[in-house]
Amino acid sequence: MKKLLIYTIILCLFGFICTLALTADTQKDFHIEINASTSQVTVGDSLSIFCAVTIPSGVKANEPYLKDKSPSLDIEKQWEETETTDSGFTTEHYGFLVYVFAPDSLSIGPFIVEYVTADGESGSVLSDTISLTVTGVVENPESPPLPNRNPLEIVSKGIPVWLIILIISLIIIIALTLAYFIYRKKTTSKPIPQKPIDEIGEFERIRKLKLYESGRSKDLYILISRAMRGFIHRNMEFDAIYETTEEIFKNLSKTSGDTTVTGTISEILEESDKVKFAKYTPPSGLSSSLIDRAIEPVKAVLDEIARKKEQESTAKTETEIKTSAKTSSVQSGR
Repeated sequence: MKKLLIYTIILCLFGFICTLALTADTQKDFHIEINASTSQVTVGDSLSIFCAVTIPSGVKANEPYLKDKSPSLDIEKQWEETETTDSGFTTEHYGFLVYVFAPDSLSIGPFIVEYVTADGESGSVLSDTISLTVTGVVENPESPPLPNRNPLEIVSKGIPVWLIILIISLIIIIALTLAYFIYRKKTTSKPIPQKPIDEIGEFERIRKLKLYESGRSKDLYILISRAMRGFIHRNMEFDAIYETTEEIFKNLSKTSGDTTVTGTISEILEESDKVKFAKYTPPSGLSSSLIDRAIEPVKAVLDEIARKKEQESTAKTETEIKTSAKTSSVQSGR
C-alpha cells in the first residue's frame, strides 16, 4: 500500500512537470509582433497598427485585444488574414485603425492573446508596447483636442504668440511675392503643353526593373503603390496622392465605376500597405503577378474614359448637325 502511494505521487509529479514543459514550449513558440504605420502623429490624426500573431500547431487562439485601453485613443479592427507556413505554424495578420486623442505622447499596447492547447491547457501571451510622439499641444487642456486647429490656438513650448504671428506674416509676404513673380513669368512666356502621361507605360517601366526577380519585393510594392496612387489622382477626380489609404477606399466606394475595378485597386493598395508597414511577405504568386494585376484595372478605367469622351463627341456632332439643318431650313423658308 505504501509503495502504491509512492508510485502515485511520482506519477503526479511527472505529469505536472510535463504540463509545465508543454506550457513553456507553447509560450516560447507563441508570440505577437506589432508595428505602426508611422512613428509621429498629430492630435486628431489616424494611423494603422499591424499585429501578427504566430500560433503553433494544435493551439486555438482568440483575436488580439488591448490589455489596458487608453482613453486617449480609439481603435477598431479593419481586416484580418491567415497565413500558414510549411513548418506548421499559423500566422494571423490583423490591421487596426487608431484615432489619436492624446497630447505629447501615446502608448499603444500591450496586445493580449488568449489560447488553449490540444491538451486543454490555457494561457495568454502579451505583445510589446509602441510609444508614439504626438505633436500639437492644445491651448486649453479641458477642451476636446481637434485636428486642423487655427495656428494661434496652438501654444508651442517656449515660443511666444507674437513670434508665431510674425512667422505667419513673413510666410504670407513670401508667398505673395512668389505668386507675383510666377504670374509675371507666365504672362511673358508661352505655355508649353504638358506631354500626356503614358499610364500603362508607368507600370511597364517598373516591370523592366525586374525587382521581383532580384528578390526586392518590398521595393516593387512601394513603386506599384506610388504609381497606382498617381493614376487615381490624375484620372479618378480625387487627390489620392495626398490621402491615406483609408480615405482612398472611401472615395473609391463613392464612385459610380465598376465595383470589380475599384475592388482590385483597393486590394492592391491594401496588400502594398501590409508589405510596407507590417513586414508582410506575400506568396510568390501575388508578387509575380502584381504588375499585371495593377495594369488590369488601369486599362478598364482608361477604356471607360475613352468611351465617355467618344459619346460626348458623338452627341456634340449630332447637336451641331441638327442646329445647322434647322438654320438652313429657316433660311430657305425666307
